[in-house]
Amino acid sequence: MKKLIAALVLLPMTATAYAYDMEVNISGKIVGSTCSFTGNKSMDVLMPDTPTASLKNAGSTSNTVEMYLQLQNCPAVTKVKWEHTQNVDSETGALKNTADGPKDLYVQVLTGSGDTIDLTKDEGQFLSTTQDVTYQLRYYTPTGITEGGDFATQGYLTIIY
Repeated sequence: MKKLIAALVLLPMTATAYAYDMEVNISGKIVGSTCSFTGNKSMDVLMPDTPTASLKNAGSTSNTVEMYLQLQNCPAVTKVKWEHTQNVDSETGALKNTADGPKDLYVQVLTGSGDTIDLTKDEGQFLSTTQDVTYQLRYYTPTGITEGGDFATQGYLTIIY
């Protein structure tokens, strides 16, 4: 019992000693997300009625529809990125048709300057100095279609900063 009491008395003396050459003080503030899309968190884009004759050949595309997004309170290094979800076709990198219409018809997303974006590996677009980003959308068929029908899909965007 005397050995146990002696060990308990000496225990605090065996603590590790620390030496340092510099002290680093870290501080900060956690705030809510300040960078955001202006307006609603949902947007409807209506694609124009497109004749099947213009999409009958493999690789056919329709005319583009412009999609303009405005953001607010974002730092200069902000990007907007399309998410790779279940609605993105892994072979074409385009958005799948989830309606009862043609299944080999997709919507491709393009940059504002017309470069096709593969949504399976989108790294995002930087905002302009006016905190906006423009995309173009168009129908695309890798094989060609001969029958018409409805088209619907959803895409999801993330702000990265």
